[in-house]
Amino acid sequence: MTNIECEENSMMSKHTQKEIERMRMDGYGPTRIAHELDLSINTVKSHIRRHLSLKNAVYCLQCGRA
Repeated sequence: MTNIECEENSMMSKHTQKEIERMRMDGYGPTRIAHELDLSINTVKSHIRRHLSLKNAVYCLQCGRA
């Protein structure tokens, strides 16, 4: 585990991390995720940046297109 991952894990619960991942895979953007989970937008963006599988997980909630 890298130092960045250690810092992130100590500041954010596993449940919150999983919620960010679930919401991102469901097509939510960083702003909406941050608002829904009462987190800083930068915290959400950092988590997404550090987890490459989430970067391209953007789907329109209306039409389902990437």
